[in-house]
Amino acid sequence: VVSARYIEAYQKVRESLNTEPLFATPRVTETMDEIIHFIDELVKTGHAYQVGGDVYFRVGAIKDYGTLSHQRIDDLMVGARIDENSKKENPLDFTLWKATEEGIRWDWSKGRPGWHTECVVMIHDVFQKPLIDIHGGGMDLKFPHHENEIAQSQAAYGTSIARYWIHNGMININGDKMSKSLGNVLWAKDMIREYGGNVIRWMMLSAHYRAPLNISDETLATSRKEYERVAGSMKQGYVKLALN
Repeated sequence: VVSARYIEAYQKVRESLNTEPLFATPRVTETMDEIIHFIDELVKTGHAYQVGGDVYFRVGAIKDYGTLSHQRIDDLMVGARIDENSKKENPLDFTLWKATEEGIRWDWSKGRPGWHTECVVMIHDVFQKPLIDIHGGGMDLKFPHHENEIAQSQAAYGTSIARYWIHNGMININGDKMSKSLGNVLWAKDMIREYGGNVIRWMMLSAHYRAPLNISDETLATSRKEYERVAGSMKQGYVKLALN
């Protein structure tokens, strides 16, 4: 019920921005059998190991971990947080499955999967092939999320999951990073209601996808003016065509 409410809200925002329909909208809860099978195979090949009810990926079992974000394992090890009570063989190893007593749980060790694994399996399930053309996401997902996706794909399929990676810049509000801690969060639905979906879309397209997008009264006013100028010109063109 909770997830359905947020999915519906997201779809309304997307439609308000006049985007193309989505090809697929996979859900983790509908892909659990495939996820469990995927993790089980990684354990069997030695790329993952089970400790109690938890399962971890062996980062050292693959070559070139960190190439996407240009990080070396030796450097990562130096900066890694060491937990004396950790179940991991290596502090860089990441969770594939976590046993838990709280929230939604699935049969295996009564737990749920790590989100790096969810993405890899759902991508493969949708496209039915181990290598896709483009994988996108925020700049903050390059490490460790996308590195961990690549690691699992290399272990399972011998590929890097995607040929090209597109990482978008973050959103700033009046020059400051938008974050809950700063309390400067803007809701897309509120902005669309005030300015209209086309104006917000114009503003989003005004910055290069890799660059930060700064939202301010000035950028919103400029986007509205530019969009109205283009929309007005197009309307005049349609009128001339109709008269002819």
